[in-house]
Amino acid sequence: MNTMINTLILVGTDGQIVKANRAAFDLLGYSEAELIGMPFDDIIGPKNKEEEGGIELENRLKEAAGSTVSFETTCRAKDGREIPVSFSASVMTYEEGRLQGIVCDAGDITERKKRKEDIRKHITELEQFNRLAVNRELRMIELKREVNELYERLGEEPPYDLSFADDKRNIV
Repeated sequence: MNTMINTLILVGTDGQIVKANRAAFDLLGYSEAELIGMPFDDIIGPKNKEEEGGIELENRLKEAAGSTVSFETTCRAKDGREIPVSFSASVMTYEEGRLQGIVCDAGDITERKKRKEDIRKHITELEQFNRLAVNRELRMIELKREVNELYERLGEEPPYDLSFADDKRNIV
């Protein structure tokens, strides 16, 4: 268990943390003595359970009934930080079907979230640049049309070939 990269936490039927690995202690900042026996609800999900993204762990596990559930949520560290995690949990039962506990696995996805947000920002910037560039080009075409019209009024050959712009399919 202690060589795993992801956190592994075993939650008892009473909702208390029964066992955890070194990755859990490192991620959350608790010692083994502090984390073992702590209510699982104290470390999982947003501080405000009504917030969007509240995990409703109990309901999800009841729905799963023996299978694994996976989703993104947060873990609360000892220092109060909300750490985004990819979370999965499986219900453990005794042979006769009685609930034994819940095995929870959580991987820190802070960097992935940060990269995703960076990409989203870059896309927004590129979309803004594209709109500016397209608007600039459309304005240039308008100005060239005006210049061509002035040349035609003077009886001279227009200097700009705008045949590409006359086909409306080529203009955004």
